[in-house]
Amino acid sequence: MYSKILIVDDDPNIVLAIKTLLKLHSYNVESASNGLEGYQKFLEFKPKIVLVDIMMPKLNGHEMVKKIRTKDHHFLTKIIYLTAKGMEQDKREGYAKGADDFIVKPFSNEDLLDALT
Repeated sequence: MYSKILIVDDDPNIVLAIKTLLKLHSYNVESASNGLEGYQKFLEFKPKIVLVDIMMPKLNGHEMVKKIRTKDHHFLTKIIYLTAKGMEQDKREGYAKGADDFIVKPFSNEDLLDALT
């Protein structure tokens, strides 16, 4: 089994599509529908990679990433934003919050898989 990946997005169709793709490639996948649930699952699941949307209820992606990055030893987790917010300002803010990569929706399966390596 490959790396553990956590998907945090409030769009169930996107979560289902990504989960299906990643499971076909033997990834161990969990998901959450908002940032608060995502952070809790992060602590329990201990993923190597987190795919996170920015615009979500309860705790947005930026707030969730900040919480992850303030925990001891969680700088080893790769964080990839998957978001429709693709302006340069959005990307700069994402990287400043601690993201390792930034993928703008809609994206191709190949782009997503490439970002995981």
